[in-house]
Amino acid sequence: MKLANPYYEVLSSLVHPSEYLVHPLGSRLQYARDFRIWQSQVRTGPAAHHDGAEKLTVILLSYKRIRNMEPHVASLLRTDCVEKIVLSNNNPEYRIRDWVRIQDERLHLFDQPQRTPPGIRFDLAAREPGPYYLTIDDDVLLAPGQVLGIFRHLIANRSVPHGFQGEV
Repeated sequence: MKLANPYYEVLSSLVHPSEYLVHPLGSRLQYARDFRIWQSQVRTGPAAHHDGAEKLTVILLSYKRIRNMEPHVASLLRTDCVEKIVLSNNNPEYRIRDWVRIQDERLHLFDQPQRTPPGIRFDLAAREPGPYYLTIDDDVLLAPGQVLGIFRHLIANRSVPHGFQGEV
């Protein structure tokens, strides 16, 4: 079913509650509200501007949450420090171009021919030139300012990795 998020996730959680860690309907409605607020902020909020010459390559992975990819890409493209987005669809049940219709010279879409574990992010990064990388899973939704914030911390202290972790 090609229903966009947050509607798909809410409906799916009601039909298949055992597949979700959080069962109450109230939490699903909160998710829908938060997702819509995030989408609205991405569309209408300020773009994130970086004054320096440094640029960032983003490795974006998709597996279960293909419906998150287009709004996620839209958010990343509103961050001018993002020089390139490599979006790897690691689930051959989907074709990424059916879900991400955005066209931008910074966006590069790839469908993996077989189910691919998330460790491919390191292979993809190794193929890309540049000193700065950000890898993001399909369940982490960042606003442009958050991407810029992480990038600024990385530039300020390149001796350690900077990041976040998602799961649910």
